[in-house]
Amino acid sequence: MSNNRRKASKKFSGMQVNQKYWKIVPFDPEKNVNLDLEFCKKFICSAGIIAYYCKNKDQPKKICVGTYKDKKKNIVTNERTGFMGGIKRDETIPQGVLREVFEETCGTITIDGCVMKYPGIMAYNEYKGHAMIVFFARVTEETSNDFFQEKVKKCRNPEIAELEWITVEEFKNLVYSDIPDKKGFILYKSLREIIKQSTIKIDDYLR
Repeated sequence: MSNNRRKASKKFSGMQVNQKYWKIVPFDPEKNVNLDLEFCKKFICSAGIIAYYCKNKDQPKKICVGTYKDKKKNIVTNERTGFMGGIKRDETIPQGVLREVFEETCGTITIDGCVMKYPGIMAYNEYKGHAMIVFFARVTEETSNDFFQEKVKKCRNPEIAELEWITVEEFKNLVYSDIPDKKGFILYKSLREIIKQSTIKIDDYLR
């Protein structure tokens, strides 16, 4: 990743996503067919997923969240997050998302198919030239935190300390509530603002 792209990605993650400066719109996989080409040319881009899983249609969906680890301070925070990061200049959006998900989950989570087939949220600032895309992507299995912990021991400077599967309602509380959940967790700030300001309901993203 180039220094400029790395700085932009970090700057975005710490920004307040204010509707005055950022345009937030739904990503429709059937309509935004040229998104990858347009964004890679125009924006310094971050992308990733909110991972969900259900074994079959009769079972309720679960969402996987990671507990964010501050690598600089070497501490585990009380922030929950999805799996995302900066897209490199020589990557397409699907390639970058696959790499980020692999790195952050130490290869324990796999997207079911191409990420571009899933709906999501786009947030971008024309003036700054920054953009972020969050896909709500189904994954192939409900990876246990125990399995993740075995893998994370071999990962260098992991950004995720643990995985937890929560209900859709619990995820909604992280997004829409102004207080920590019953375990004391909050959702990563910029991610929370993007989802909170979307005009589409969370359930409609979990197709």
